[in-house]
Amino acid sequence: MPIANPPRQPVTFQADKRAVELAVELGVDVQSVCEQALRVEVARRFQEDNRKVMEAWNVWIEQNGLPLERYRLF
Repeated sequence: MPIANPPRQPVTFQADKRAVELAVELGVDVQSVCEQALRVEVARRFQEDNRKVMEAWNVWIEQNGLPLERYRLF
């Protein structure tokens, strides 16, 4: 779950000057685009790094059902 107002971290990087100029001209919020790209990449790597564990857990659930299924109200 995302934090409503996460602490901010100043970041400095170099990017293609023309690409940044075009983005600004088009009204693109470069900071938001960069933050979203970071979130997407972190999620992708987490899934990649944990794929085997998630697959094993899914197999276990298929074979045994949900551990607390009997307590579900739906």
